[in-house]
Amino acid sequence: MNPNNKNLIDVKTSISVIFSQENGIDIRFEKRLKKAGIETIKNLCSHTEEELRGIKQIADYAIGKITAFLTAHGLTLAMTEEQLSDYAEAFGAASTADGSDGTSDKKPATDANGTADEQSEEFMQMLYSIADATAAKAQEHRRYELAKEIFLSEKTSIHSVEQRATYAIEKADIFLATYYGKKS
Repeated sequence: MNPNNKNLIDVKTSISVIFSQENGIDIRFEKRLKKAGIETIKNLCSHTEEELRGIKQIADYAIGKITAFLTAHGLTLAMTEEQLSDYAEAFGAASTADGSDGTSDKKPATDANGTADEQSEEFMQMLYSIADATAAKAQEHRRYELAKEIFLSEKTSIHSVEQRATYAIEKADIFLATYYGKKS
């Protein structure tokens, strides 16, 4: 996660933000999630894809749209409480740094020369590295889930399990590279 990432979102936010017209996700899915007790982004991220599939009429289409929204904000499904806490800290730090939370005009601690306090800077860097690790783990999980889906669903003439798995991973990597605009 980049310290300057403006896509961070408060995990206490209602899931309603996902189901806006700009995101193209039907509001019926929001109602089904809320009926299942999923009210906030944090609640949503703590569930797995399998748990969401267990909710009546939540299918791969909705899960794909939800996952895309979460990914755009550096989140994923099946996040641990620790990962969500780290993300919330990074969001708080980022919104405090750019003043977007509107709660404080306080500047970072400075020494007599007006230089930012080194300990505060080190702490922020530590938070960002934790957030980066969390995002990397989430991205690897997305890669695994996509490769698994390809492995299980795509018909191919490859009979060896190892070769099919390698093929599925390569296809997943190509898809993700294209999706995120990176060169493979």
